[in-house]
Amino acid sequence: MIKPIGVFVMAVIFSPVWAADGAALFAQSCALCHQSTGEGVPGQAPPLADRALWSGLGERAPDYIAGVMLAGLSGTLKVGPHVFSRLVMPPQDRMTDEELTAIGNYVLETMNSSQERLTITMLGKLRMEPPTHKQLVTMRPPTP
Repeated sequence: MIKPIGVFVMAVIFSPVWAADGAALFAQSCALCHQSTGEGVPGQAPPLADRALWSGLGERAPDYIAGVMLAGLSGTLKVGPHVFSRLVMPPQDRMTDEELTAIGNYVLETMNSSQERLTITMLGKLRMEPPTHKQLVTMRPPTP
């Protein structure tokens, strides 16, 4: 019989590494449209591997990605020379806060080398009142 040691058990249960794998969740839920590298598809799905976007958002980057995942994004979006009209990114609100946080941090940290991090607390607050498309588009830095 294995006797758990309190501190060790708590670390295993609540460790973000054990809670959700952002890369695997991204591959399952996001890569079909945004591609496995996050490069997107012109006219269809905007790129998520876009360091200029995430650095331009700065400390608002976690709120932006959480808002998009929770509320979805529809309408028109201009990204550089590409226009995404009739954009339909459905809300991913069926996923848990842990899963969405893992995906958000995978996009921010791994794909874009951002220092910003999304927390479960931040995501939980936005889940109660997700932003509108207009609010999300307003958050985005201007594109050249």
